Amino acid sequence: MLEDKLIKILEMLESGILLTSQQLPVIAKDFLEWKFYQSFFFLTIGTFLSILAIMFWKKGKKAICRGEEEESAGLFVGFLFSFALSGIIILYNIHGLIKLTIAPRVYLIEYIRCMIG
Repeated sequence: MLEDKLIKILEMLESGILLTSQQLPVIAKDFLEWKFYQSFFFLTIGTFLSILAIMFWKKGKKAICRGEEEESAGLFVGFLFSFALSGIIILYNIHGLIKLTIAPRVYLIEYIRCMIG
């Protein structure tokens, strides 16, 4: 009785290992694609933030020309915040896109290493 259950458990483990080994390349490919599109999405958001920063800059310059110092100060704070945030987002995600494009296996190894701890 116990022997039959142990044999059944071993068979289930073997079938699970076989299924995992067959599906692992597909899973890795899907994961890399997901990470690529995720980085691309955030890169797009960073680009929009940099456009917003440019708009703040231009409006701030116009406000200075009109003599509206209070409004221009707020616009320049908006510019600094948008510019800094967009720069961080763009640099981080360009780094990810380059790594995913040039060395996807290295990306996977680093990701697994970070997950393990």
